[in-house]
Amino acid sequence: MFGVAMAKPSGIVTLTTDFSTADGYAGAMKGRILSVFPRAVVVDLSHDIPAGDVRSAAWCLRVSTRLFPRGTVHVAVVDPGVGSGRRPLLLEGGNGQVYVGPDNGIFDLATAEHAVSQAWAIDGAAVSGGRPVSGTFHGRDIFAPAAALAAKGTAPSKFAASVAPESLVRLDLDPHCRLLEDRIVAVVLHVDIFGNIVTSIPSRYGVVIYKGQAGKKTVQKPVRCYTDMKEGELHFIEGSSGFMEISLRGDSAAIRTGVTKGSEVIAFLKGNR
Repeated sequence: MFGVAMAKPSGIVTLTTDFSTADGYAGAMKGRILSVFPRAVVVDLSHDIPAGDVRSAAWCLRVSTRLFPRGTVHVAVVDPGVGSGRRPLLLEGGNGQVYVGPDNGIFDLATAEHAVSQAWAIDGAAVSGGRPVSGTFHGRDIFAPAAALAAKGTAPSKFAASVAPESLVRLDLDPHCRLLEDRIVAVVLHVDIFGNIVTSIPSRYGVVIYKGQAGKKTVQKPVRCYTDMKEGELHFIEGSSGFMEISLRGDSAAIRTGVTKGSEVIAFLKGNR
């Protein structure tokens, strides 16, 4: 599909950053988007990503971007390497979602199911509109105007150069898991604000799990909802993102187990006790 026309723009631009809303940085990005494309519909996904936490941003994009119409442009700016030689990217996934942000693996989880079909390195001078490009705020000066151009249907060739999708920087966080004879070996993809542990185990395996292990703690069989959990016991539960989660009713499963993003977790399968 390399080099084919992009999906028809939806006119929607989403924003995911670690800026918070305290300093006006997110607002500045919206201003740049609307100055280039006044009819854009700008949607905030999150501005509360922990500072510099690319993995948390990747998870946010994974669970939210796939719900938008084809041709939606998703801008993600969690960019510890801003001002360095890392590439500013425009990507299109196989599901027609479009992504704009730094080449630091931030889109890895969002494009895991529908791989990047086309990729471009954005020319900062071509999108800046003649304004100086700050070495510390590419969100405002490069990513916002590039997203606005893409959202209004400007051909990427006007402001970016094609690059090979396989050349993109990757996260070391794999959304897949290993299915062995008696167990599933998975990783922690995300820990939410409630301390729920999102594993890389697809929810379809919930029916064959009878217990598990996270850190040195035992995880009990899957339950349907939080109120089905016994107080003080860790349980598997089917999460809304399509993965099995590990939860502790009324408390943090992550604190109880000591696991973090990237930690290994194990689910034991029925029939192999």
